[in-house]
Amino acid sequence: MKNLKYMAPLAPGTVLTIQDVLIDTFESKDKEVMNDSLICVDNQGQTVKVPVREYVKMELTGDSYDFESDSDEITLPNSITIRESEDRMYTPQGSDVAEKLFPTFAYNKAQEFIDSKGEMAWDDLVASGLKADNKFAPVQNYKGEVK
Repeated sequence: MKNLKYMAPLAPGTVLTIQDVLIDTFESKDKEVMNDSLICVDNQGQTVKVPVREYVKMELTGDSYDFESDSDEITLPNSITIRESEDRMYTPQGSDVAEKLFPTFAYNKAQEFIDSKGEMAWDDLVASGLKADNKFAPVQNYKGEVK
């Protein structure tokens, strides 16, 4: 299973059919953080893990989810069709220059960042630079529609 943030950008027209929801958490320095994911299958049959954090950042037409105010239940669409994407940009504090944002493991101090459980600032991770053997594409901002 591939994680959306660590994959090459999805091509326009890619359809992700939602199969399941993976409920997960991780420990931060002082709290447990939700880290849920949608488990999808693309039109090539590949399983793709779409972090909910990435799903809510997508610019989608259609109802991306539905819920009743008196219930904890959320209804998700059946599929997500990718229409386009662009590299996500990031401007470090104290800078006016936006740069492409890469997944955590693309940076030199990735393990140190993870081990810090929130103590290390994201800017410090980015400042550590990309690994010489980085194989990850920039994180994408996706646009699409749901059905």
